[in-house]
Amino acid sequence: MPFTGSKGPNADYSGFSPVEIFYLYFTAAVWDLLATETNRYANQFMEAKPGTYHWANNPTNINEMKAFVAILLAMGIKRMPQYHMYWATSEMLINRFFPSIMPRNRFQAILRFLHLADNLAPRRPQAPRNKLVKLQPFLDITLPAFYSAYNPGQQLSPDESMLSFKGRLSFVQYMPKKPVKWGMKAFSLNESKTGYTCAWQLYTGHRDYPAVAPRLLQPDPSQDHPTDLYVSGHVILDLIKGFENKGHTIYCDNYYTSPALFLKLTQLGFGCCGTVKYASKGLPEIANPKKNKLKKGDAPIFHSKAGQLCISWFDKKCVNVLTTVGNCTTMNKRVRCRHGENGHREVIKPNSIDDYNKFMGGTDPADQLFQYYNHGHRSVKWWKRVFFHLLEVCMVNAHIVYTSIPDNIKLTSLKFRQAVIRGLLEGWDRDQTRRGRRSTRENLPARLTDRGHFPGRAAGYPDCIVCSDRSKKGGRKQTKICCTKCDRPMCAVPCFARYHTNLH
Repeated sequence: MPFTGSKGPNADYSGFSPVEIFYLYFTAAVWDLLATETNRYANQFMEAKPGTYHWANNPTNINEMKAFVAILLAMGIKRMPQYHMYWATSEMLINRFFPSIMPRNRFQAILRFLHLADNLAPRRPQAPRNKLVKLQPFLDITLPAFYSAYNPGQQLSPDESMLSFKGRLSFVQYMPKKPVKWGMKAFSLNESKTGYTCAWQLYTGHRDYPAVAPRLLQPDPSQDHPTDLYVSGHVILDLIKGFENKGHTIYCDNYYTSPALFLKLTQLGFGCCGTVKYASKGLPEIANPKKNKLKKGDAPIFHSKAGQLCISWFDKKCVNVLTTVGNCTTMNKRVRCRHGENGHREVIKPNSIDDYNKFMGGTDPADQLFQYYNHGHRSVKWWKRVFFHLLEVCMVNAHIVYTSIPDNIKLTSLKFRQAVIRGLLEGWDRDQTRRGRRSTRENLPARLTDRGHFPGRAAGYPDCIVCSDRSKKGGRKQTKICCTKCDRPMCAVPCFARYHTNLH
């Protein structure tokens, strides 16, 4: 099917500033949700434990939540091991930016009460339990914006990524081959060229997916393929909703690929290409490496079956690729080889495998962009880790949309982040933040604040203004010393220092 989609932003965003592009994902509804639910949870906490925080007299608002998010983004540029270090006053750690935006205690209070849903909201009876109830209002607003703000190109790549988390959670995964081995698994559909995240889904367990339903548009007895999908196939069908019949091509790895899934995707108007496990149901027997006996340097084997082409090729080991958009053409490729002439040798490589290598890694550049300026905020609450991750996803998507506008000046991800932070702080009055205790210097007497107080010789032997007390027996103390500026008699030690440093 020819590609009929249009690549680029869904609307004319020329003239939009970086923060206005960011607002396509963090809309006014998101800011209102953050402020409302944070205040709601803080009030609920105050009712249970009164006097712990003084929140009722100073609730948060939308402008303060924007300043709070700006601080979270700025922490990814200047990373510190602990939050309180951003407000440190020592010479080694001092930073003027964070104290000028918000006091430390206020930031920690907002972080403490940050919420995205009402804990006491009534649940519908007999409704299935939603494991994402803490995030659902935020997801309902943010995830549709991934689809509505930008049109991806023809090549799309689904894959999974890990969100680091080791707390107590029913859907924590262990994936030893991933850089992040412990955490929550998320599925995403990315544009192969730019890494733009078109769809995103958090994995909450295989029981949340229908495991046996065929989910075919129409049964076709002429198609000699199995119809049952694995759980991974249902994930793909959930991610591609909204992109049907536009001619997109899906490139996926052997975790997802199966003849049943490719049959379903073909009926939905998608092209498909991906590596496949030889034991997958519906593959020809020639895909089994024990049957084809391929060796290094052998020509690839092609097998067509009902509109799907299976390719067996020996690289470092036997590789099987299933495709609905490829053909039997090959290419001669020069690769390094220790035992070949001049350290190289010629290999016969199928064009479909070369296309797979080119377009498969859409999620990898996205994960790389997430890590550049990601603070990695730690939290014992799993949904906060997801919120911080989606904040980075929105930032990366906004940068890709901004870069795709021809008239815009190209900005690096760092400069784009700085521009977004400045835009978030435009409506924030920094002077309203109270920095520490209120100074009482203006109410102090001059003897404690002025300079130029030096001891001198007094005329005669007057009583000391500090320690002399004639009302007591033996309390009279005379001195020859006085302050030249105050013109008051006082003992040199310790009365002179006490008079000029102590209020009473």
